[in-house]
Amino acid sequence: MVKLQLLSLLLAGVVNVSSAQNWLMKWDSKTTCGKVNYKEDILKKWPKKEDPGGDDVSIPRNIGKCARECRLMGKAKCKGFVFYYNGKTCLLFKVVKDESLRKTSDTAACGKWVRDVPVTPAPTPEPTPKPTPKPTRKPSTPKPTRKPSTPKPTRKPSTPKPTVKLTSKPTDKPTNLPTKGTTPKFKKYGDNENCKMDVLLKFGESANEMKSYGYHNDYLVVTKVKKAKENKYCCYELGAAKTFWGCQHTGDAAIYNLRGNYYDEISEESATVDNVTKQTFLVDARHWFNEYEAAFPGSKGYEDHIFPAKMSFKINNIDALTVSHVVNKNVDTHLYHLSDEGTENPSYKSNVRVKVKCLNKCRCVFRAYYNIPRTKDKCD
Repeated sequence: MVKLQLLSLLLAGVVNVSSAQNWLMKWDSKTTCGKVNYKEDILKKWPKKEDPGGDDVSIPRNIGKCARECRLMGKAKCKGFVFYYNGKTCLLFKVVKDESLRKTSDTAACGKWVRDVPVTPAPTPEPTPKPTPKPTRKPSTPKPTRKPSTPKPTRKPSTPKPTVKLTSKPTDKPTNLPTKGTTPKFKKYGDNENCKMDVLLKFGESANEMKSYGYHNDYLVVTKVKKAKENKYCCYELGAAKTFWGCQHTGDAAIYNLRGNYYDEISEESATVDNVTKQTFLVDARHWFNEYEAAFPGSKGYEDHIFPAKMSFKINNIDALTVSHVVNKNVDTHLYHLSDEGTENPSYKSNVRVKVKCLNKCRCVFRAYYNIPRTKDKCD
């Protein structure tokens, strides 16, 4: 009897078989979704080579394809998207973006799920002799065409390798360190017994300082040198909570330079140790190899691989040292002959380590080591 009642309700349209049918993927044209956190927000960057169209620049990218990709994944997995007109690229979100952060923009469209009006029972309309016009590749409202009228960045630059060179790039050698062949000496940084160390990892003040389109992400790791092997790290992966030995980490050092300033990104990373007196620490600046920088190969004129972040030290607010990992002038972060998407280049010099040793009364010494063998730890 119950089955018969349910069947009659279904036929009458009273019971909705799937609530997902009442949800549609729509977008706000010329609207940003707010700032994008590339480590925490992104479910997928689309299209990729294995997707329909791949990297063929002759295949049009459009918002509809982006919405379709998110809709096929489903509301439970894909929470929304942003479509970039410039690069005709779509980022699919794994988190719901805050609608209060949306702004008007000429370079992006923000996609979201909206609940559709429930369908009421109605007869199927008869087909008309003249079918409804299908959307064309060129919309009636002004939107970016397949070939923008002004130069826009694509995954394949239309112009030759940029001629503008970096005017202020990190040097291969750290500042404030003794010259080769000399023994580093302890320096006094104030008279306090309680000696605070601040470490800042930063690319600059503006994404335009990179002088090339692309992406670069370095990260900071502080290790307390001690006999115990556990709880000795302080880094992004372990969160912002202060360690029992007084280290607190914040931020993530990244730079993303695209044409169209709103989606440019530059952020910094820092760590503070409350007291380094009579202790020794290893402080690393490491490069994070990722698919975003792989989309800007050096062979096509991009130079994001030669712009490492600078790591600076202060002891009791007194400048002590500034270093960066080596500037890889002719070595890209990725190799492309093994994979179309690029594989991590083992020849890329990707890290610098500073050993900090402090005695009493804030007498500290710094030693820098470049491109040391990288081993996986809790911070990678």
